[in-house]
Amino acid sequence: MADLADPVSNQAITQYQFTVLGSGSLDATISGAADGDPPTIALVYPGDLETGVSPSTDISWNLTDNASAVDPTSVRLLINGAVKIVNDVATAGSFSRVANAGRGFDYVYSTAGNFTYGETVTGTIEASDNVGNATSTDYKFTITPTNTLSILDFFVDQGSSILVTSGTNISVAVEDLTYGVSSSGTTFLVDGVVPPGLLITTSGAGPDRITYSVPASGIMTDRADVSVAIHAENNFPGPFPVIEEQTFLLRPGYDVDWPNRSIDLSSGEETLFSYLTNVQVLSEVKNFGSNFNEASLFYNFLTENEYKSDLGAVLVSNIKTADLPASLNPISTIFEYGKTIVIQVEVADNEGNQLSFTHTFIIEGS
Repeated sequence: MADLADPVSNQAITQYQFTVLGSGSLDATISGAADGDPPTIALVYPGDLETGVSPSTDISWNLTDNASAVDPTSVRLLINGAVKIVNDVATAGSFSRVANAGRGFDYVYSTAGNFTYGETVTGTIEASDNVGNATSTDYKFTITPTNTLSILDFFVDQGSSILVTSGTNISVAVEDLTYGVSSSGTTFLVDGVVPPGLLITTSGAGPDRITYSVPASGIMTDRADVSVAIHAENNFPGPFPVIEEQTFLLRPGYDVDWPNRSIDLSSGEETLFSYLTNVQVLSEVKNFGSNFNEASLFYNFLTENEYKSDLGAVLVSNIKTADLPASLNPISTIFEYGKTIVIQVEVADNEGNQLSFTHTFIIEGS
């Protein structure tokens, strides 16, 4: 009986007839599970939602059915709603099919270059097996140039640590070594406008590369975030250039690492404080009797409950006689917005009389 059934197929042979020599014929029925599964369609190229597809692309796919096998006369290909293959014949273009190990066929359909740039192509593939189980799949792809355009070399990697200073330039490059970069179609905007002082340099005949650079000084403010947006286009022939866009977000002090910085991201986006690099503290001390003993004057800074006496402050004082001002100027260090700073100063005169005071302030933007 095994010889009467395909050992690979699960198709049931529900009835057959055979002859017993010398005694006539005998009818018999064998029960089994019928094939109820349709063929499998696997897209090879282009895939669903594929972009960067050439106008002269071939369309390829595989059909398999490990039961009753694929019926090639059932296969239909529709492109943009028009039938291209039916009854194993191409109505337009040409195709080939090769039997595969999955009891099906590998198809390649040649479109003969009938697509155009910018076109979104819809495709439908239909197929059945030899017992009528049918399936189909719909997909689409877009005819666009291969992406050879890149936005690169932004002056700082996202998430890295750098302090934006007066000597820092905000810069980025756009590159296409195949078709060149479109000078007229590419824009560099800071907070939505072309920044004053923008320097544009080109290299290569395309030009292959355009670099945009502008001083950070005057753009980076005390507290406001800065958005740097790049819209890039290349010189691909025709009305469909490759377009790339990217937006970078800069914060004042740009992600500088500090000891009490919050690094717990479980509660959401991290809060970043901007920084100051210069604080001036002015004080006036009067003495109507004896001169100051300047060697006894010292200061401490208290922030985040930790004393700091090495913050680079310079005491500038011309107190030699009574009633002249003294200043602590500047404090060349880094303070954070929103932090409370405590300054403690002690001074003594030549007779040993001492004076001390404490000043508390919070750094805030103007």
